Amino acid sequence: VMSDASQTPWQDRLGGRCRKLVKGYEYDLTGNVKDCVTRYLELSGKKLSDLKYVATPGINDDQLDSADYAASGELAKCASKIVLKCLWVARLTRPDIYWTVNLLAKSVHQWLKACDKRLLRLISYMHFTADMVLVAFVGDPIQDCVLVLFTDASFAGDLTDSKSTTGGYLFLMGPNTCVPLGHCVKKQGAVSHSSTEAEIIALEATVRMDGLPTLIFWEQILEIFTPEEELVKIHKNRQKKLQVHREYAMTPAERFAHDVDFVPCTLPMSSGLAKLYILEDNEPVIKMMIKQ
Repeated sequence: VMSDASQTPWQDRLGGRCRKLVKGYEYDLTGNVKDCVTRYLELSGKKLSDLKYVATPGINDDQLDSADYAASGELAKCASKIVLKCLWVARLTRPDIYWTVNLLAKSVHQWLKACDKRLLRLISYMHFTADMVLVAFVGDPIQDCVLVLFTDASFAGDLTDSKSTTGGYLFLMGPNTCVPLGHCVKKQGAVSHSSTEAEIIALEATVRMDGLPTLIFWEQILEIFTPEEELVKIHKNRQKKLQVHREYAMTPAERFAHDVDFVPCTLPMSSGLAKLYILEDNEPVIKMMIKQ
């Protein structure tokens, strides 16, 4: 659901980070959040006064006892009716609860007492943050906007199997533009032996699943709004650079092998109009990617 917020002063709402007054919109699922809280109270038998204020949706593992992982939870029979309702909200507008909802969604088939505590924490957080919405605003020409991909990973965050979790957030950004395009939280399939390894896996997954497909699509949009004469010049210059690279950057043996194993690309040649910026905070990963 999108509500019109064209008259909202976005500079005030975002701490004055905008340079001018721009139009924006909100993805508003506050009603669905309240429905999640109501559903939980109905099925758990708890009262609204039982929901205490919490700062985060997840509970620290040191607050759980070993007995919580051995006994079956009280909401084992109806947990899926609550968790999957929360999952709908998390996927669309609430990435802040995505990790906790994912963890609970994977546990509905074997619901434990620890899951009861995690769900209570989640619902309490959702109750006190029910008015949070996803904000987007656009105030720049299309040529001034770029794609920005935030990527990160936890390290051995799951105590049961020591697997890490991939996190990514894709934005369309400009001097006065910020539009969230997609977010992902996905548990990694293998156990990483270092934070650098976990970050590399997260980087590959987010770029492959979100970054590159969106980059191709955004480039096609930019080509539509770019004059044809300029596009012809861009393609010619790119062809010359590739030809120079083949002739001087490759050895004769490499050029021969390239011609033998050449496979034509199934996608049109990139014009280079679109830009994708990847924001990574792990220094070893950054150095390895630059050297690649």
